[in-house]
Amino acid sequence: MGMDKLQVLASCKQWFNDQDYDLDEEVEVSVGWRVDISAIRGEARWLVTAIGDNLDEWQYLYDFDGAIDRLIGTNTQLEQDVFMAVALPFSSTENGLDLSYRRALKKYSNSIIFLDLNISLLLVREDASLQVLTPEAVNPFLRDLNRLIGRRGQQS
Repeated sequence: MGMDKLQVLASCKQWFNDQDYDLDEEVEVSVGWRVDISAIRGEARWLVTAIGDNLDEWQYLYDFDGAIDRLIGTNTQLEQDVFMAVALPFSSTENGLDLSYRRALKKYSNSIIFLDLNISLLLVREDASLQVLTPEAVNPFLRDLNRLIGRRGQQS
């Protein structure tokens, strides 16, 4: 089935640990709004919500929309820099599988939400590697996603 949410979180936690961040899990950042990981190093803070692979193609859309909604809902009023991110399994999408986040990611390819709210994407692969897409890099990457997937298919 790919990677479940716990596997995605494990890769994220390892990445943040490797970067010397202090981690907290299941953090309520404002009344009623929780994130899966809060990572702090100095003045920098990341708020991460994670999602996993699914057995239903429509669940991918629902989960991605829900993750974005959770980050919007955090509406933090912190005095330090806050980076927000959605962590998601990417191998199924990258390999062009039908059950993947491809449709959800394409839906957001022209959205201003990533830049406006400072939301990054953490793309987690089955080998536990993690690719960070900064808010500035998200839209160009998503607009080029079909070509990227096509190129990978030709290399296989």
